[in-house]
Amino acid sequence: HKTLPGPAFGFDFSRPLDFEQIYEKVLNYPVRNYSPAGMTALPCPLITSGLPAQAVEQLDQSLRPFGFFAVSGIAAAPNTK
Repeated sequence: HKTLPGPAFGFDFSRPLDFEQIYEKVLNYPVRNYSPAGMTALPCPLITSGLPAQAVEQLDQSLRPFGFFAVSGIAAAPNTK
């Protein structure tokens, strides 16, 4: 069986990412000609910093359809000295 490699995408960070375009590329990626029994794509974490929990939740809801999930990064403890 001849198969295609998994999807790989490069991003140009010199301008804002067009998530709609990325989503369309993912949806239209050619499907392999065999069934990878039991394999499923896992969401990719997007680590945030400095956002309140409510903002992270809203961001997470927006990113889930694109295969990402937003999480809060580790915050540094305030310097009390």
